[in-house]
Amino acid sequence: LYYLAFQNILATGIFDDLAALADSVYGLGLDRFHRTLRRDRNGRSRAVEAVSNHNPGLADFLDNERVRKGIGSFYPIRDALQHREFPSTMGVMRFPRQKLQSVMVASEAALRNLAEAVGDEAPPIKRWVDGEGMATAELAWLSRSMTLAVDGVVNGFLRRVPWRELGDPTRRDDGDALWQRFSESPAKFINWGRDPVFLGAGIQHVEW
Repeated sequence: LYYLAFQNILATGIFDDLAALADSVYGLGLDRFHRTLRRDRNGRSRAVEAVSNHNPGLADFLDNERVRKGIGSFYPIRDALQHREFPSTMGVMRFPRQKLQSVMVASEAALRNLAEAVGDEAPPIKRWVDGEGMATAELAWLSRSMTLAVDGVVNGFLRRVPWRELGDPTRRDDGDALWQRFSESPAKFINWGRDPVFLGAGIQHVEW
């Protein structure tokens, strides 16, 4: 449960980093409170609105309903963690050596949004009787779905930034050569043993 909570916190940090990246690339002039992809209670995001003036395709991606639900699903759990309300978990014994799936109790709306974001039409989510607006979800499903959602947001975001056009025109030839080497094998380029998840290996990707 500790690692699952940490995964959630890291994910929201990644979303904030993407907003900060857009702020740096396009010179959006966002203050630190608005360098985030999180939306306010009215569904607004200063970062997305600012990006729309520079990269409409990226803004449209971030406004996509599945993407919005994917990003938004992390924050209710993060908020609970920030306020020391650590999510509950349990593993129920059925027979002496057989356990049911361990589950976590969390915001039902957040869990449903996550399921819709990753396209899971039959998620292992059940309404929780002892908490209004709460539900249970299997830990393995939750961890996998969070990974899929972050993968979809990160790859979808980065694919919509014209990196080569934003490079130094005086070093375009060098940039093309580096980009070619990187595209052929990210792992080899950065001396890793295998390609990282967010560059195309390891899991079934969600295309947004």
